[in-house]
Amino acid sequence: MDTPVRPGMYEVTKLSSGANITAARLILDGEFDRAAVFGLGGHHAGKDYGGGFCIINDIAVMIEYVRHQYHLERILVMDYDAHCGNGTQDIYYHNPGVLYIDYHQDPRTLYPGTGFIDGVGEGAGRGYTVNVPLPPHTTSKALLAALNAVFSLR
Repeated sequence: MDTPVRPGMYEVTKLSSGANITAARLILDGEFDRAAVFGLGGHHAGKDYGGGFCIINDIAVMIEYVRHQYHLERILVMDYDAHCGNGTQDIYYHNPGVLYIDYHQDPRTLYPGTGFIDGVGEGAGRGYTVNVPLPPHTTSKALLAALNAVFSLR
């Protein structure tokens, strides 16, 4: 088991989920233009499983909170770190209301071994998952080029 449950993990996960909700509320209520939460990251926890040292997906908790409290029909999640956020991706893989874009290291070289470019969602969610696997040691310049390719930034 790669995700042992330790004392205090649930409480810390609740705090992280609450921080994400607070950040989203501050933006949606117009109090701030942007916010950042640096914490656990629960993107390896799926609908009914933990993984990658994540027991609850704090991102999905925040998404569901704002979808219901603010009646949002569409959400964009952009995940970029070394690992594919397989849990978040799994939760929204069939959901056209959440566009999930994930920049991560080539899944052939790193945990969790998911997030290949052909993983684009299924059913109603087809086309709402975008995986951008990058080679190990990708530079900032190359990452910005990949961002530009998806978002057409100028």
